[in-house]
Amino acid sequence: MSSSDNSNSIKRDKAIFTIASPVLHLIAKNKCEFTSKPLKPDEPFILVSNHLTESDLFIAYNVVHRHMYIVASEHLTRGNFLKKIELKLLHPVFRAKGMTDIGSVKEMLRRVRNGSSLLLFPEGHRSADGVTMPTTPALGKLIKQSKCTLITMKITGGYFAEPRWAKTVRKGKITAGVVGTYSPEELRSMSSEEVSKLVDRDIYEDAYERQRANPEKYTGERLAEGLENHLFICPECGGVSALHSEGNKLWCECGMQCEYDEYAFLHSTEQSYELPFDNVRDWTRWQKQQFEYKYILGDVKFTDDNVTLYKITPDHVRTEIESGTLVGDKEGLTIGGHHLLFSEMPSTAFMDRGNTLYFETPGNYWQLYGDGVCMLKYQLLWEKAKESAKS
Repeated sequence: MSSSDNSNSIKRDKAIFTIASPVLHLIAKNKCEFTSKPLKPDEPFILVSNHLTESDLFIAYNVVHRHMYIVASEHLTRGNFLKKIELKLLHPVFRAKGMTDIGSVKEMLRRVRNGSSLLLFPEGHRSADGVTMPTTPALGKLIKQSKCTLITMKITGGYFAEPRWAKTVRKGKITAGVVGTYSPEELRSMSSEEVSKLVDRDIYEDAYERQRANPEKYTGERLAEGLENHLFICPECGGVSALHSEGNKLWCECGMQCEYDEYAFLHSTEQSYELPFDNVRDWTRWQKQQFEYKYILGDVKFTDDNVTLYKITPDHVRTEIESGTLVGDKEGLTIGGHHLLFSEMPSTAFMDRGNTLYFETPGNYWQLYGDGVCMLKYQLLWEKAKESAKS
């Protein structure tokens, strides 16, 4: 693209943003309370935020009243008609999940150096347990290379309003605001790792820690439905993939039952049984420990029925390759005639409600999907395989 074409493209995108701004601000104000006055920087910047709701983009545009290019997952190109129109207007930088994507980093830097600004959600996807996931030194390196201002923003309450694993949304308090603003001069004296740690500090949120200190009610219907997309080990029997949900209740095939309330806490519905934890965060931490034990003992062969394997082309077209039973072990994933080795996967990402896994193998980009299937356990298998390969 020539410099004149690029300049015209930026002017067009900024004009579209100006026209759309009132709608973006209205959407955000109907969902969120803002804890800081809107910023209006004159110089290029990178805005970095934690990621909790489907409306975080609109929230960000209300915190900083300037045009920004978002960094979006390529899987959004296969969204519904309205989502595709939204992305077409925003002209985002696309990044593929579960694969190395140097091209997107180059594109981010190109846009900043052309005088544009960026909006980044470094977690890559919404938190599944309400705790912000740590960034990597690669983020700090990108920010330093950009040589522009860094703005950090934090959203709170969004995890309970729109739990990533859930099938429904809830009404409740969401807040957002600027945490810090850092000039290029300040960032220049810091290492990439220090910049990443700075971002981690500013955007870190533990939803359940906040909820215990200052309880807020999040009302809605079918509050527990979808929990089995994220929780996969029963605390009563230790069974894997035996959890089910309906309405406000979650239960295991062994008979364990619990209820998810409007404050996002879990309670046993059986007087004879008491849950060892009362929230999704602690259950998540416990099941990871249980997974570690199972891995050490060698008991880590997971299976799920009704899973579909897709191949995704560079132009974002998804083609169904195989459908059937997915099996995961220490070596890799098998579905039908396809055996996909962890040793050939540089990275993975579980997406949507937790029932989708993206990953790369030499020359191919894949997606696994299963309704009600917790893909987290397969990602944990991949993580352990990579750890073992390094040791």
